[in-house]
Amino acid sequence: MSRGRTKYCSSLLVNAILALACHYSDRKGTRETGSLAVTADHFFQEAKRILVVEGEAPCLTSVQALALMSLREAGCGRNSSGWMYSGRAFRMALDMGLNLPLDLQGFSPTETEVRKITFWGCFTLDKYDSKRHSTHFIPTSISYEY
Repeated sequence: MSRGRTKYCSSLLVNAILALACHYSDRKGTRETGSLAVTADHFFQEAKRILVVEGEAPCLTSVQALALMSLREAGCGRNSSGWMYSGRAFRMALDMGLNLPLDLQGFSPTETEVRKITFWGCFTLDKYDSKRHSTHFIPTSISYEY
C-alpha cells in the first residue's frame, strides 16, 4: 500500500469510516466521558486534512469517504455541512463518469460492481439530502440500465 492507498482502500476512507463508526458506537462508558466523541473528531479532522493534502483527486475511495463524512456530519446535527460533503461526493462521482454505462469501458467485473454501488449510494444520499433541504439535482446522463 503506497502512502496508505490501494485501489479500494485509502487513509482518507479509513479515517472517514472510523469517524462515523465512533459516532454510532454503543460501547459502555464512552458517552459519559466524551472520549469516543473526541476520538471521532480526531478521525474526522484527519480525513479533512487528507482531503486538503490530496487535493480531492477524483477516485472511488474519495467519493466513498466524502459520502461517509456527509453522514457523520448530519449525525452530529450539522446538516448544512453534511449536505456540502454529500454534494461534493456526488459531483465527484459524476466527474468520474460513475453514472455512465460501463459495458463499453473495459472495466473488470469487480470494478464495474464497485463503481455501480458507489454511484447508486451517492445518488441515494443526494436524493435523501435533496428531500431534507428541498432541492433537486438530477443529472441528464444517468444510465438506468444497470
